[in-house]
Amino acid sequence: MLRFDPKNTKNIVIDSNLLIMYFIGSFDPGLIANFKRTRMYAIEDFETLSFFLKHFRMKATTPNILTEVFNLSNSLQENIKEDFFLKFRNEIKVLKEFYIKSSTASSSTFFPKLGLTDSSIIHLIKNRYLLITDDFKLSQYSQSCGLDALNFNHIRTYNWKWQI
Repeated sequence: MLRFDPKNTKNIVIDSNLLIMYFIGSFDPGLIANFKRTRMYAIEDFETLSFFLKHFRMKATTPNILTEVFNLSNSLQENIKEDFFLKFRNEIKVLKEFYIKSSTASSSTFFPKLGLTDSSIIHLIKNRYLLITDDFKLSQYSQSCGLDALNFNHIRTYNWKWQI
């Protein structure tokens, strides 16, 4: 059961796929539909996520999440990559980064099911943060453990209904 109350929740963790969409959209919303790592999203998804994130004072992350975002972003076209990474450098300054030791994340029972990055996310959010993700497996597992997790796809469908 999700205990999320936007009036009381001040902290959020954004999973890798949504964070790359957010960074790409912040750099150039027109790239969202054309970049292979974000083409499953629309500009409206970026706008929805941006609006949603404004309600949180602190956005937390891990080195694992940022490494995934950087590696996925590295396949941008060469002519925009440098400018994107300069913007990326500024964007990560507003995130609060928490280090979860790989040995800690991998020692959990859920590591074989979720992998290193998602296991580090689970360790980070425990009773402290809301997780927003579009990864069904991660959101379901988090919720089954009694953690606050929201699947972005549920927000997307409401936004699409409002647009019609």
